[in-house]
Amino acid sequence: MGNPYKHVGENCSYGYEQAIDIVISLLIDEGIENLGHRNNILSSDFNSIGVAIRPHRSYRTNCVMDFGNRDRSGMNEIPY
Repeated sequence: MGNPYKHVGENCSYGYEQAIDIVISLLIDEGIENLGHRNNILSSDFNSIGVAIRPHRSYRTNCVMDFGNRDRSGMNEIPY
């Protein structure tokens, strides 16, 4: 069937427990030369996101954000 995504990206964050703190940290991207986390969050290349937050043995929490741009042609949209 193949990969239905045109673009993919991923952000990982450790130690923050509140969603707002995670997003602010990734938007500021202090110490990250290419601002990749910020670029992923703000990119118009992505139209889908999956987020997971789990306990972490060393850093209290781990958050992973997976971004994608799924080709939705031929798919039925689910109304909200």
